[in-house]
Amino acid sequence: VALTRMVSAASIAAAVVLGVAAFLFPTPMPFLPWLIAAVCALVVIRHRSNIARTLAGTESRLGKKSE
Repeated sequence: VALTRMVSAASIAAAVVLGVAAFLFPTPMPFLPWLIAAVCALVVIRHRSNIARTLAGTESRLGKKSE
């Protein structure tokens, strides 16, 4: 959020990092990294419209007055 002032960008970045980290650290349940990756994929899928607005330059930013 501090870099982009966009909450959606922070959510997507956190989901991607968590999805990768789930496979890097050992877990007693072998299905857990796949479950975490599926949830992270859902986060990214749910933010499709935010991604499109970000690429178009129309995504609202935190602390900016709405017009």
